[in-house]
Amino acid sequence: MEEIINQLYEIYIKIEPDTEISRENVTPELRIKEDLGLNSIGLLYLIMGIEKEFCISLKNQSIDTFKTIGD
Repeated sequence: MEEIINQLYEIYIKIEPDTEISRENVTPELRIKEDLGLNSIGLLYLIMGIEKEFCISLKNQSIDTFKTIGD
């Protein structure tokens, strides 16, 4: 799980390079919108980054189900 969180953090800092959130603060419970401050466009970029990084395809309907990093 730690490796996946590292990869997710790398995707996140590409979207929000000026973030004040450090890698140490990123946990599976971290909320995407409230804690990371990503809006709908930011979430879309995060999903696209995840799809590219992990070579997967996510359905548009499933995007709304992502509330935390662990999701």
